[in-house]
Amino acid sequence: MNILFTKRDDWQATLLKACKHLNANGIFDDFNSKSMGQVNYVFPIGTKDVIKASDFFEDKHKYPSIDLIRICENKLQFDLLLNNNELAHVSPLIKKSQRTFPYVLKEKTGEFGNNVFIIQNPDEEALHQDKLSDDSFFLQKYIKGEDEYALHFLFDGEKFRYFKEVKYEYGYEFAIKSPKHVPVRQLWADNSQWKDEITNILKSIKYRGIGCLNYKIEANQLFILELNPRIGGSMMPVVSEMISEFIRFFNEP
Repeated sequence: MNILFTKRDDWQATLLKACKHLNANGIFDDFNSKSMGQVNYVFPIGTKDVIKASDFFEDKHKYPSIDLIRICENKLQFDLLLNNNELAHVSPLIKKSQRTFPYVLKEKTGEFGNNVFIIQNPDEEALHQDKLSDDSFFLQKYIKGEDEYALHFLFDGEKFRYFKEVKYEYGYEFAIKSPKHVPVRQLWADNSQWKDEITNILKSIKYRGIGCLNYKIEANQLFILELNPRIGGSMMPVVSEMISEFIRFFNEP
């Protein structure tokens, strides 16, 4: 059994160990028609490879549609998708004309928390005035709280096949997961009380496949920060669990 992964030097050793546990061979190559002939399954890590997997590997994966992947990649479009599906209550999207401090200034297509800024006052806003007038950025309400969650999941369109959460504890306010904000503690969490609501959200937007959902809780209300149609780095310690369930899911009729 051969599994194709995105080339990631920092994850390769962990993925190879997971493959050994599953009696599989891990192949790290470009996602193209040539590599397709070498593998039984594809397991993209980067969003660009998720799109390629949907294009080149139709018979070797079960991921969301290309259109939905592209919507998730554009974080503004994803917020609009939530709003258009009667899910505005979980979307922190705000209009630039209605902003109040603090708020989040976010690049539409950024990854790994890059180009995400928490604007707390007029002085900070002045430093980012160029981005505020740039159509490649949009605004979200700042969700209060020192903790953020990442849900790693495999969803079959109706129910979760894999559901595991990470809690990032920052120990201070105005933090958002990014290279500039490193949590003081990271641990496995149990927020299963939100499982039914998240199930309904994913069903509403017709999501099917692997994903990493980032969210926060404020006043007992869930707010989705973004949804990435790929695995997230914080699940690397247990990635063999996800791969194993993905293979079982894939082989079902």
